Amino acid sequence: MPLTKEQLWQRFKQHYVQFPKLGLALDISRVDFPDDFLARMEPFTQRAWEAMQALEAGAIANPDEQRMVGHYWLRNAELLNSARLIPPKEAAKLRDEIGATIEAIKAFAADVHAGKIQGAGGVFQYLLVIGIGGSALGPQFVASALGNPKKDRMQPFFFDNTDPDGMDRVLAQLEGKLGQTLVIVISKSGGTKETRNGMVEAKAAFERAGLVFAQHAVAITGADSDLDKEARNPKWIARFPMWDWV
Repeated sequence: MPLTKEQLWQRFKQHYVQFPKLGLALDISRVDFPDDFLARMEPFTQRAWEAMQALEAGAIANPDEQRMVGHYWLRNAELLNSARLIPPKEAAKLRDEIGATIEAIKAFAADVHAGKIQGAGGVFQYLLVIGIGGSALGPQFVASALGNPKKDRMQPFFFDNTDPDGMDRVLAQLEGKLGQTLVIVISKSGGTKETRNGMVEAKAAFERAGLVFAQHAVAITGADSDLDKEARNPKWIARFPMWDWV
């Protein structure tokens, strides 16, 4: 039975929450759940918080590979200060590495936008991201959610699978523009076959255009991975690390 206006108002007052420091408000009053739902979910919520705190403390989340999961440290490296399950020296080293990497990425992006780092055809105006899974979905989400074609300094394109027709369509859009295209190849392991296939196709396209691929390429990968080694010789524009706990 539909709620009356008075019931809706009472429910709104009960379930509307404001977070002034964040500038956000949450209204779940129109979600169809019974009055005792939140109380019943309390034990499960507490268990979820405890599990999250354990992850932030460095608990093993991938038992098959004995790996931590710490991608949230990239957003807030200070969490490592209270990572009880990580030796203090190791936590401090990770925190410093994260901070230095973020600053290096910001500096690199600023130099690209300022034209201090250019392609063979001048200032980079186009971006080709090569990756699969989260390596592509993350950048695609950011580009879709925050992108503004009228204001963005670079137009993004993606190789996010091994469909040759899809790659050809992307390359067709970049025809005559590769000299101003920055390529970012993303693979944590550095050995992802689908990503390598995309890189090989992109490199071939640059060579057909008479361009040196290395002068337009950036690698985001694990230290000493196959991709990292390839990006060293010939030397690509930049290499940024991807940790195994990401």
